Amino acid sequence: NVLKNGNPTCTGITGAWNIDADGGNAFCGTVSGNVKAYGVKIGDTKYPAAGSTEDGKFCVIIKGLTDSDVASAEAYAE
Repeated sequence: NVLKNGNPTCTGITGAWNIDADGGNAFCGTVSGNVKAYGVKIGDTKYPAAGSTEDGKFCVIIKGLTDSDVASAEAYAE
């Protein structure tokens, strides 16, 4: 996981947010700052990333989402 100074921030990567992967939807983002958890949030449900690359890139694959779930997916960091 990425732990750096500063406030936690997380954004989706344009062109890699919601792509088909392994029978599900892949959401790839970039995280920075002093984080304890980050990933994808849909409604009140958080799908944390297991880790990231050294420069903060991560990807979460979620299966079984509805079109509404996909439309409301957003990156989160805390």
